[in-house]
Amino acid sequence: MCDELNINPIFQEKHLTNKTNMFSYEGNDKPIENTEESYRINYFLIIVDSALVSMKKRFELYENHKNIFGFLPDMKSVKGMDKDTLKKHCMDLHVNLQDGDSCDIEGLDLYEELQNFCRIIPDSCITVHDCLKIICSNNMEDIYPNIYITLRILLTSPMTVASAERSFSKLKLIKNYLRSTMSQERFVGLSIISIKNDLCKEMDFKDIIEECAAKRARQL
Repeated sequence: MCDELNINPIFQEKHLTNKTNMFSYEGNDKPIENTEESYRINYFLIIVDSALVSMKKRFELYENHKNIFGFLPDMKSVKGMDKDTLKKHCMDLHVNLQDGDSCDIEGLDLYEELQNFCRIIPDSCITVHDCLKIICSNNMEDIYPNIYITLRILLTSPMTVASAERSFSKLKLIKNYLRSTMSQERFVGLSIISIKNDLCKEMDFKDIIEECAAKRARQL
């Protein structure tokens, strides 16, 4: 990295001061004289430890998500799954989505719907997105409500915090001290345009401008 940035890869020596012990029971720890060793202990190892802990926590969350929804992404495995095993997965999902007395789905109903749904879908329908597309295109939301809700939850579950971090980054760029009186509605609109700028660039703003001009003319 230093070679790419044209930086001399040499650590500058720092002037070290000797610490005088005020009491006899104080330790005689000597300061680290080697600057490379100081960098390794006080910076490099700390960064590596933080990265390892973050990776461990991240994969623990992924493993937890897999234990809850792991039986759904591949419909071929659902078709060939034992009935008792499939029923157990559905009941476990019911418990994980339950909050007090309310729950988004019913485990037993989901089990029966999956059995019927696997009989009617074609062999080419494997992914969760394909299954949800079949339900929506054929207006079967009322026939398989638990499957419909479960697949929507699975597809909309955030796997990373990148979207939230990006939103906070845009917050500081858009609402600065010169725009302190900006309304919440305008701020949300500008944030969405900034975050989804790749989609906005493909839009045709002619109709939107004409609609805004017509509203403005009626107000006048």
